[in-house]
Amino acid sequence: MRFHELPVARMLGICLITVLASVGFYATITQNANALVALGVHDPGTIGNLSALASIGVPLGTLVFWCIARHCITWLLFIGFALIGAGFVCMGATSSPTGYAFAANLQQIGCGVMLPTLLVWATSGLAFSIRGRGTGLWQATFSIGQFLSGITLTFFSKQLGGLMPTFSVLGMVCCAAAIVALVAVFLPLRSTYRPAARTR
Repeated sequence: MRFHELPVARMLGICLITVLASVGFYATITQNANALVALGVHDPGTIGNLSALASIGVPLGTLVFWCIARHCITWLLFIGFALIGAGFVCMGATSSPTGYAFAANLQQIGCGVMLPTLLVWATSGLAFSIRGRGTGLWQATFSIGQFLSGITLTFFSKQLGGLMPTFSVLGMVCCAAAIVALVAVFLPLRSTYRPAARTR
């Protein structure tokens, strides 16, 4: 394969992981109000305040990413998925609206770590002549995850008997992804991409 060609197999793997991360990202954003109502909160002001507490997690997560960005991608994936998974599990287990908000904040911190990690991973090693295509493919995949998020939560909520059990299942899936990433940290795998080369 010539370097200027898009590495399809590598991008496909990144896009599949991006779909999972995107579903988790939008699950919290779109379902905070419904989750808080299920926990007995009906005052719009209180719902707004608790939702704001949860949403602060994304910018906090980007700061965390800035501090740890020097680590390899597999470590970053492990940290991101572990935080997302732990947040989801706590969201599904809590019976307190305030506890839910703090758990959602943790989940969103993980999303704040995961999103720049995936974007950097998607574009690293691509020649400048195809970096735009790689970025566009990643952004399109992230939007597909946004679309699938509502469908996924609605389906599993019907199957599992509510939104909170669905959060717990998503948490277990993300924790499993974190374990896979942790195992990959210690595997002697050779990098599948090369540093980008400038084109004249």
